[in-house]
Amino acid sequence: YLLSKGIRTRPALPNVNSAPYLNCNEKFPCSDKFEKQGIFLPSGPAQPFENVETVLRALQEWKQ
Repeated sequence: YLLSKGIRTRPALPNVNSAPYLNCNEKFPCSDKFEKQGIFLPSGPAQPFENVETVLRALQEWKQ
């Protein structure tokens, strides 16, 4: 949906706890959900404010 509005996103990064060198066997359900369903929206200090407004409008339209 966002790409059809000209808004590029990236998938969320893998959970830190899933790094093999940590040998973590604990469960983190919220973190797992963000890893599978989360996205990075356009951001950063060089991002024009108009882009932020465009993303917000698109998300508000999608929500309705």
